[in-house]
Amino acid sequence: MHMLFNQFDDWIACADLGLDAARRTGDRPAQAELLESLGMAHAQRHELALSAGYHQSALELRRALGDATAEALSLNDLGLLNLRMHRLDTALEMFDRARTVLDGTGGTV
Repeated sequence: MHMLFNQFDDWIACADLGLDAARRTGDRPAQAELLESLGMAHAQRHELALSAGYHQSALELRRALGDATAEALSLNDLGLLNLRMHRLDTALEMFDRARTVLDGTGGTV
């Protein structure tokens, strides 16, 4: 029932508009955030393969930006997505990679 009342179409439309604007202005951190948001929206709609693509794109961009904390968050999101897809080995690998990245920063999220 909860799925019926979520505004996924609006969420995705707004995130798509924001992503387009971020790309036009060259705002790469915003691009990564919006890709992550699109990944979450599609996961909530049970479009898991599409979600994975957005999360992977966010991860790659965050790595390129050198933002280790954001990279760890993307890895964690991919871990959660793989857990939801019952890909337990891959989920564990993503969580381990996230922890390793965070250990390298000396911080936590």
